[in-house]
Amino acid sequence: MLSVWIFYNERSNLADLELKDLSAKSNLIVESITPVISSIFYWSQYDFLEADFIPGSNSKFEEKLGNFMVGTNQFSQFRLIDIDGNEVFRIDRTDDGIQTRKDLQNKSKNGYFQKTIALDSGALYVSPLNLNNEFGKVEKPYKPVIRGSAPLFSGNGHRLGIVVINYDAKELLKSLNQELTSNFYVIDNEANYLSNSLDRSREFEKFITPDKAVGFDIDHPETWNLLKTNQKVINDDEGFWVAERLDFEEATSNLNLVKDGYAHIETENSWFLISKISNATVFAAAKNFYISLLFINFIFLLIILYVSNRETKNELIKLQYLQELKEKKNKLENQNILLSSIQNKLQLRNRQLKEYNSIVAHNLRAPTTSMSALVSMVSGSEDYDELKTYIPKLNTITSSINTLVKDLLVYVRVLNDDQVKTEKIHVEPLIRDCLGLYLEILDQTVQVELDFSSWKTIKFSKIYLQSIIQNLISNAIKYRDPAKKSCIKISTSINETERILIIEDNGLGIDLDRYDDDMFKLYKRFHRNVSGRGMGLFLVKTQLESLNAGIQVKSKPGVGTKFILTFSQNNIHHDILPN
Repeated sequence: MLSVWIFYNERSNLADLELKDLSAKSNLIVESITPVISSIFYWSQYDFLEADFIPGSNSKFEEKLGNFMVGTNQFSQFRLIDIDGNEVFRIDRTDDGIQTRKDLQNKSKNGYFQKTIALDSGALYVSPLNLNNEFGKVEKPYKPVIRGSAPLFSGNGHRLGIVVINYDAKELLKSLNQELTSNFYVIDNEANYLSNSLDRSREFEKFITPDKAVGFDIDHPETWNLLKTNQKVINDDEGFWVAERLDFEEATSNLNLVKDGYAHIETENSWFLISKISNATVFAAAKNFYISLLFINFIFLLIILYVSNRETKNELIKLQYLQELKEKKNKLENQNILLSSIQNKLQLRNRQLKEYNSIVAHNLRAPTTSMSALVSMVSGSEDYDELKTYIPKLNTITSSINTLVKDLLVYVRVLNDDQVKTEKIHVEPLIRDCLGLYLEILDQTVQVELDFSSWKTIKFSKIYLQSIIQNLISNAIKYRDPAKKSCIKISTSINETERILIIEDNGLGIDLDRYDDDMFKLYKRFHRNVSGRGMGLFLVKTQLESLNAGIQVKSKPGVGTKFILTFSQNNIHHDILPN
């Protein structure tokens, strides 16, 4: 973290230093072009005559303007141009000195002429930097120039033409590239490279090949878009850019002749002064910090090793103690789980015993009472014919008691079977075997839909599961709705804690608002027009609960019934095996 902080802190410092350097370069540019503006303003106030704009009649200016040019080394041209764009007087700086040009040209199509000739008195124009053109061609060797110009008027306010001074920007650009510590660029508002320290051949390429798609905006489109929003520091994968925008009109607004209202400067000139600082430069600048950091880290490492060596024995003792605590904790947790399971089992067994007592008390009372009454009647009767009428009733009561006893034996057998054999069961073939027992399914009177996509195997009692499935399928067939095509759907689903088996039908349905509390009780029946003893659902629930599974029911009269069987995945009495 500290090394990262050092890197970003050093990068911030470099950005601040670079911004100061770019600001100084911006001031240098303004200082360099200020003489052009002052000179143009001076000559715009000169009392020119209309005759001075007749070629050959203005030789009187040669000596005066020649001396003016000698004293200003960065001025490469001085020109007077009439209102039609014709040069009428021109002095050039050449290798041989100051010379008056006789081969004058027409500049009416040039942008600086069109901008300036339309200005009012007192207005000055500063052109964008471009390469000097002579007779429609870029002059070689290339001469980067900025043109200062102003309209000229006679004493009676008649527009005579314009005065133009060419500022040779070559030395200015050269001075901007001195003592560089990073890649440096000067870019105009059209994204043209005016200066490119990384590749000098790219400078002025838009002026040289105007039909070619070149420039900073082509090389770095994302950075260019951010530059236009006046963002000063722009990050990229290789490092970061630092930029200073120079608006010539704003920068020259502090000149005295402008502040005092003598002149007004018009220009669309806007430059971006840009430095590209690589990550390698930042790392190099932060080298001393990193060396110090490594030394500090080394000292800390020695201290840590020393302390670690002293504490090793104590730590081993602590670890041994913690391991013992962990083992004891795991043992207690397992015991708690076992106790919880035993408690749940006992609670279930108590509830089942209460149900058993209730069944015995409720269902045996009526037949035994009837039996006792009939026995008394038989004992007190001496009429054989009368006795014969009691025998069928005794048989009926006896049969009822026998049936109850048999059903109770089935129930007790389930309760007492603590060692129920469980095994891995593939549910689909088991359910298909159960379905094959019913003629209504075989002859397609009842349609069956199966979906075992969620899970396919389970560890459970095969005998119990067969009994449960057969009871639920039998009920679905027995209580089907004769008014519609019967359908049984059997499917599986799963969640984090349970595997679920769903058996649903579109049969008669059950009124749960009325029968919900009696749903799984012995001898409870919900459709009087269909035969049955009311034993099936009672046995289903008993068998499921004996292996810690559960059952829920959802039903609506006239719609159908859905039984939801849940098998816990974390149950310690039976393991749910993976598919």
